[in-house]
Amino acid sequence: MSDRTAMSLLIGFFGILTAGVLFAPRVPSRPHGRRLPEQELFLKAALSALEDHHRKFGSYPASWFDLHDFIYSCGGHDQTVSPALHPPASARWRPKGCTLTYVIEGATNDRVLVQAVDDNGAVKYEIEPGMKRPREVDGGSAN
Repeated sequence: MSDRTAMSLLIGFFGILTAGVLFAPRVPSRPHGRRLPEQELFLKAALSALEDHHRKFGSYPASWFDLHDFIYSCGGHDQTVSPALHPPASARWRPKGCTLTYVIEGATNDRVLVQAVDDNGAVKYEIEPGMKRPREVDGGSAN
């Protein structure tokens, strides 16, 4: 292979690599230049997955395990971490790197509530179908 061919291949490879990085789909975690808090990112993603499950099966799941294709981890961690692996068949889950534990509460055919709970068991945020953003729980009630 000539030097010119090798250089052309190298330029082509880096061109494709650069285009892949520039045009890759992105998760909107920094709208308007600010990073969204962990609880807002997680609770909105969880609610979307729960609503998809409800559309498919007619009920909300009582366990993270039942959301077979829902994965989540906080910044810089392996995105292949799955609730099916940690923890199995539980309504409580603290994804890798997160500071809060997320709990599926009162799942039925018609409703579900997802709560963000701190290390002391106090509910800090919650979201349910129909909400666009999580609400902060005043004073954080014990779970």
